[in-house]
Amino acid sequence: MTMSKKFFLATFFALLAASPMYAGINPQALEILDKTSSLYKNKGDMQLEMNIVFKDEKTKSEKSAKGTLKTQGRKFLMDTEFAEMLFDGKYMYVYASDAGELTITEPDHEEMSGMDPTAILELYKKNFKVEAPETVKKNGKNLYSIDLFPENLNAEFFKLNITVNQNDYSIYSVSTYAKNGVTNTIEINKTSVGQNFPEDMFVFNQAKYPDAILIDLR
Repeated sequence: MTMSKKFFLATFFALLAASPMYAGINPQALEILDKTSSLYKNKGDMQLEMNIVFKDEKTKSEKSAKGTLKTQGRKFLMDTEFAEMLFDGKYMYVYASDAGELTITEPDHEEMSGMDPTAILELYKKNFKVEAPETVKKNGKNLYSIDLFPENLNAEFFKLNITVNQNDYSIYSVSTYAKNGVTNTIEINKTSVGQNFPEDMFVFNQAKYPDAILIDLR
């Protein structure tokens, strides 16, 4: 697995593991993020179509991958071009296609408390300093751009950025800036709420990966 892909997975879990302590929050940013959060709460099963962009400042390289996130309560299924991630309510299964590795972990309750799509929005209530929003324009869309800085100096990333559509307060993108020079940007292209996914979609089937190298960390 490449360094950028490893960082994406590490960041994904790190975001979910943020502890619930409040930090300094700009009032205008709080108002915007609260409105955004309300769009995604209690909407039933949900699907997000995403584009993930990796940038490495050290190598001056850039890669992109498309992905889909499906959620059902605390359970979720995430498919990208380089990995599949399934959380069945107890165990996390991550299959890295390029390495042929299947990793199984058992995250604790705190780590999994933010598995719904509003998890990344609620970061502003968990150990982050939230700056005042700026108005930016991208691809013809007027956006609010909000920077979040972790108070934990040992975090792998030094900044997060959330951009929100000004017209309806939906998420446009989320970016993580790592100390190693890698930036991940997740752009949300489409959000579908009120879905009705079958329950067995979130049940792990090991027979699907007969040749995978198993790394069981439970």
